[in-house]
Amino acid sequence: MHNFSRLEQTKHMLEWLNDDPYSTIVTMAENVFSQQVSGSKIVEFVVTSEPDWLTGGLPEADNPDKMVLVRAAVAFECAIKIGSPDGQLHELQGVFTLAGVNLNNDRLRSQRLWVDLGGVLEEFGSQGALMARVYFDVDDES
Repeated sequence: MHNFSRLEQTKHMLEWLNDDPYSTIVTMAENVFSQQVSGSKIVEFVVTSEPDWLTGGLPEADNPDKMVLVRAAVAFECAIKIGSPDGQLHELQGVFTLAGVNLNNDRLRSQRLWVDLGGVLEEFGSQGALMARVYFDVDDES
């Protein structure tokens, strides 16, 4: 069972990154773990902290008093249970980070994901790595 209740107050911000954010978070994380062990499935994803957010905008072309969102990143602590194909259950904890850039341009829009196992928000949140991650370069996505 998944629990995203700690993200509920900022769900509207998560929707800047994806229309169905909770499902997308699980799918993206599962893809990361499946790259390590093929066939891995997330059994449980629980958000265990309040989220840290950073955003960036540019002045609107027609109205410089208004801002247009161009980038956003969120980091939060989580506990994840993963089932491997051999029937083992692995319990992991860490920080999940999702960042999006070019949010104002559907053609150039891009997202990047990090899962820092064993990490905490003090290291990977808004006072840590999140600042660099919200400014990731699309060309660096290899």
